[in-house]
Amino acid sequence: MNTGARATKPRIVKANTLHEVKTPERCFIAENWSSEKVSIARARVKKGITTSAHHLEGVDEIYLITKGNAQVDVGDVAPTVVTAGDVVFIPAGVSQRILTLEEPTSCFTVYARLDSLKNAIVTTAPRNESDAANLDES
Repeated sequence: MNTGARATKPRIVKANTLHEVKTPERCFIAENWSSEKVSIARARVKKGITTSAHHLEGVDEIYLITKGNAQVDVGDVAPTVVTAGDVVFIPAGVSQRILTLEEPTSCFTVYARLDSLKNAIVTTAPRNESDAANLDES
C-alpha cells in the first residue's frame, strides 16, 4: 500500500555520535532521533539547577526520567518530585520547569509533533504571574 508518505528505513543511532547543546532553558539536549512525526532527545540538567519556565506551542512533550531526581512544575499540577522510571506528560502550550535535587537528572524527551516540530515555538516568556515570579528565582 503506497500512501505517498516517505519511506523510512530501519537504523540504529549510537549514543556516542550525538552532539549535546546547552539550551536557553538551562539544560543540555542531545537529539537521538527526529522525523516528521516525532523527536526523541536526551536531556540533562545539572544538580541544583532550575530550568527556565517555558512551553512549546503545537507540540506535546513526554519526559521519561532515566537518572536522578527532580521536582517538576507542569501547568496547574502541584510541584511533584520524580525519579528514574517516572513519566511526565506535558500538553502543548503548558508551562514547565525542572529543579534538580540531590544529583544531576537525565531524561529522554519525546516531542509528539502535532503538525511539525519545525513550526513549534519554544518560548521562555512566562505564561502567567506565577511563572514570572519563578523566573526571578532561577
